[in-house]
Amino acid sequence: MKSRGFLLPLLIALAALLLPSVLLSAREMKSLTTVDGMSDLLVNTIYKDPRGYVWIGTGSGLDRFDGNHIRQFRFPADEYGANRVNAIIRSKNGDIYAGTHQGLFRSERGLSDLTRLFPDKINSAVNALAFGGKNTLYIGTRQGLFIYDTANEELKQRLLQQDALARDNEVTALLPYAGTGLWILSLNHLYFLDFKSGRISDYKSPSPWPMMHMALSGNTLHIGTQGGGVLSFDIITKRFGPAISIGNNIVTGISASTLHPGELHISTDGDGIFRYSIASRSVTEHLSASTPAQEGGLDSNSVYSLLVDEDGILWIGYYQNGLAYTPHYSNIFDVFAAPGLLDTRNMAVRALAVDGKRKLIGTRNGLYFIDEATNRSAAFKRPQIASDLIFSITPSPDKSTYYIGTYNGGMYRFNPSTLALTPFDGGVDGLSSGTVFDVEFDREGTMWVASSLGLIGYRHDKPVHHFTAANSQLPDGNVYEIFFDSTGRGWVCTENGMAIWDGKSLHTDNFPKGFIDKVKIRNVFEDSEGDLYFSPDRGDVFRSNHALTEFGPIEDASGAHGQTTTFTIEDSDGSLWFGTENGLSRYDRRGNFNMFNNADGLPNLVFTLCKPVIDSQGDLWMGNTAGLVRLDYERLKNELAIPRRPLEVSAIFVNGRDVTSRLDRSRDIPLFRLEGQENEVMLHISNLAYIPSRYQQLEYRLEGVDESWRPLHGDQPIHYYDLPGGERRFTVRYAGNADTEVSILISRPQRCSWEIAVIAVLIVLLGGAGIAIWRHRQAVREAREEREAEQREAATAAETPEENQSYRTSRISDEECKRILRILDRIMAEEKPYKNADLKSSDLARMAGTSSHALSYLFNQYLKRSYYDYVNHYRVEEFKRLASTVDRSRYTLTAMSEMCGFSSRASFFRHFKAITGITPAEYLKQNPD
Repeated sequence: MKSRGFLLPLLIALAALLLPSVLLSAREMKSLTTVDGMSDLLVNTIYKDPRGYVWIGTGSGLDRFDGNHIRQFRFPADEYGANRVNAIIRSKNGDIYAGTHQGLFRSERGLSDLTRLFPDKINSAVNALAFGGKNTLYIGTRQGLFIYDTANEELKQRLLQQDALARDNEVTALLPYAGTGLWILSLNHLYFLDFKSGRISDYKSPSPWPMMHMALSGNTLHIGTQGGGVLSFDIITKRFGPAISIGNNIVTGISASTLHPGELHISTDGDGIFRYSIASRSVTEHLSASTPAQEGGLDSNSVYSLLVDEDGILWIGYYQNGLAYTPHYSNIFDVFAAPGLLDTRNMAVRALAVDGKRKLIGTRNGLYFIDEATNRSAAFKRPQIASDLIFSITPSPDKSTYYIGTYNGGMYRFNPSTLALTPFDGGVDGLSSGTVFDVEFDREGTMWVASSLGLIGYRHDKPVHHFTAANSQLPDGNVYEIFFDSTGRGWVCTENGMAIWDGKSLHTDNFPKGFIDKVKIRNVFEDSEGDLYFSPDRGDVFRSNHALTEFGPIEDASGAHGQTTTFTIEDSDGSLWFGTENGLSRYDRRGNFNMFNNADGLPNLVFTLCKPVIDSQGDLWMGNTAGLVRLDYERLKNELAIPRRPLEVSAIFVNGRDVTSRLDRSRDIPLFRLEGQENEVMLHISNLAYIPSRYQQLEYRLEGVDESWRPLHGDQPIHYYDLPGGERRFTVRYAGNADTEVSILISRPQRCSWEIAVIAVLIVLLGGAGIAIWRHRQAVREAREEREAEQREAATAAETPEENQSYRTSRISDEECKRILRILDRIMAEEKPYKNADLKSSDLARMAGTSSHALSYLFNQYLKRSYYDYVNHYRVEEFKRLASTVDRSRYTLTAMSEMCGFSSRASFFRHFKAITGITPAEYLKQNPD
């Protein structure tokens, strides 16, 4: 069982009964402006195509948003003034049509720039577009209705009024209806075009105000006007109803929710957005610029366009503030709170017991008991309990008593009936002031206590065993856990390895070669198939059968990447869950991993060493540094059942130019060809679920170039430089999920032998003259950079007396130092910031989410090494990795050192020898290709 990554599940949509009403009460509002690549700040129209791309019609052009990046589509240079886009639609074959103030334009397959259609016939504003069939495009203009047969390139005009100059020939909105016809809105009339008969029915508006927008809910059309609020029209009776007043009658957009039937979303010019209940005929929510930001406040009250898409995402187009939308979040997880009793949000939960409505919660700040059935609660902190840090909670077999383990405060017994908490002496010297990490009962009823005093066994509260390193084979140090598997064998995890309790003796001498019995293990779990999972303090989760004849690491199973995996558990469907210090992952036993993060409702990515619990409903309860987290299992199953939006290579840039239209999608695997001397490729990947980009986790690989899958987070583009000749397959996927792989072929011409010869001659002729000059300048530059580097390092290493005093008065705990160091090591391993020659300690502190003072303390007081020693160690290791993987003949030592982050050749040589004891040249000789 192996995996090389994780799956970030795409969050597309939830069933209506599972989705709370979040369309306007968004958790956050994401804004996009010209800084993000938009063509203009005025947004006239918003359209989401069937593939999931969002098209934005602005005052100056047509833009497309893929969830990560904005791409602009250019109009012909000679079409001055044509760029204000009023309407957008996509055809079945992928062509994008845009209606502007000047006419109709098309982008073939939505990839190319725009070309104008029928300039001699459609030469006024196009306000609306709709497809009434596979190849029939209806075009609403100021000159009436045009019908375009896209297959045969035929265009016909249909006047709504006999007088060609009549004001009511101007079409303002179009809405296809049930495949039978088309609703057509003009300034003062509503029309219906019957597709079968071709007849148009006419319904005069009862309002003097121009009608501009419409949406369908059930059998009722809702029509937004420019001063009369919202009109209703009953499709069955063919009658207008009374107008809806929402407080601002200048309606700029109207949308009927597919997820919440019976609700309208209405935007206005000057008063923001309203949510309206059709049944109660009342406004249920109002968003404006005065709404608090955390509740979805707007950037402006002048809203020019509005869309609530099929996924429940609210899209807002402003007059002069660009585009805003509500990124998609899931609510699979929540943080436990019992109103009036306890709210665990922002509590670091370290231990847990769940029995129906009864919960016992151990935190870093005391012990809490909640019984929601009886509305009882209790809290225990110092001096009621000797330690506020609770490490374990274990019920007795009959659940009449709970045993509580603490840090340096011994063990306690809790009676849930009387709410009494009493110390457990246990008859062992020092236990009352020692640390109890775990308490477990074996099948004979013996209670085992894993502690700082060793492993202690109790029968009827009397000690019958007490194993230590001095009197048994128990490894030295703290005993963190004892786990009893289905055979009754007890796995004892200590600070320096494992031991086995076989019911009679404790031993460490029967482990097979290659097992991880010498490693610090923090958690052991057995699944329903009888396999055992061992979570080391760092590194991959280790799996073994009972006989210890088949075992090995599950690569990257937990997402730990060298960090702590805090727990493993199996859910009701047999999938495995891994809690880590960097998120939560699920393995479905079909080779796919799902990685969950804040976008799914997790309050924090750091899970504690708390044993999780599965309740009778199948919900999973877990300890997190920001609360007691519950996984709603029904929500999870519904979420995973929804098809995911496929990934796409949404844009390709070569040498800085957008050349996406050159991607040949007619093949089974699309092909992109580099031409001539093109050597730099940049790829944009879509995020069509529109989750916050910082939570998007992908991985990619280019065959023959990337040795393994490379992680891709957020909206980062993918760069390749100086690709070798030939045709290579590029693949991107949701991390860990092979089923979601999407590929294109990238082809670069092979160099001919005569080209290589000519280049070689030119290099010899032109290069010789410049070598001497270059060497001189290089020596001067290296000398200057070396002096500057030494000055920086000296400044970093030398602490002032004030800093030393600060360390003495502001000591950071060893536990906190270890935590920061784990984060730093992960950042250095995954993100490789050391490659930036200008990396500062303050930059690293920010990336690690800590202060510069804490980082300085970590290096100078805890690690006893300087910041530069720490960073340059990684740079040296990166050089070694490069030396073993790249073609050395293509790079100089200086070039390779710069690729690793060294600022100068001299600095590289000096640090390399200080760390390895030999020079880079000597290292390369000792390690030939």
